[in-house]
Amino acid sequence: MATLARRLRQGVTSMLMLLGLVGTGAPALAQGIIPPLPPQVKFISNGKFTGTINVQGITLPFAGSVAYLTGDTAYSKQEIVFNVGGQQITRDSWVVNTPGVIQVWDIVSTDPTTCRTEVLSGGSYPQCTAWSRTPRGIYVSDCTVTVQPIKATFDFAVLLSADNKLVQISETTPITGLTDGITITMTSQGTTPPIPSDFNRPSICSAPNVGTIPLPLLLWLL
Repeated sequence: MATLARRLRQGVTSMLMLLGLVGTGAPALAQGIIPPLPPQVKFISNGKFTGTINVQGITLPFAGSVAYLTGDTAYSKQEIVFNVGGQQITRDSWVVNTPGVIQVWDIVSTDPTTCRTEVLSGGSYPQCTAWSRTPRGIYVSDCTVTVQPIKATFDFAVLLSADNKLVQISETTPITGLTDGITITMTSQGTTPPIPSDFNRPSICSAPNVGTIPLPLLLWLL
């Protein structure tokens, strides 16, 4: 039983690391929980979502909000809220994606006075296949991200509405020889596009108050 409990704990912690909830620098952190979306999605305004993480037989629910705006520069502002072992953990992130460069600023409620940042460019920039549409109308893409010494592959499946609004995202990630997954379902969103100033970061995320994300650092929160 002790060995099984340890494996489950490690599995859940691995997934939380990939989400950036456990002080890490895992590659998925630079995407946030809402990954890049098919080009048909131009914006998400006042988006609310629920979701689940499935890892080694354990399901963890979460909720959150997102604003998204694409163009020459893509902006994303996200908040996700977990309940881990009776403790509510919130992660706020701001992502700016320009051609060839992704930068993320990240604040986790377990360390609210620290704004962590990471930049992916060059060899660490995500390598993704072009979005394709299946006969069932699902948009799919595979991405590989390398932040030495961590390499991770993410398989995305995205469902859009008839007017190209985000409906659902499914992501699968091989971890420790198994395939774990995340499912996100939008529950509501507005119809008016956000503007770039809506994505302004708090002052704590301005130099010199920004700290780099350690690679890797395990904070055993479970």
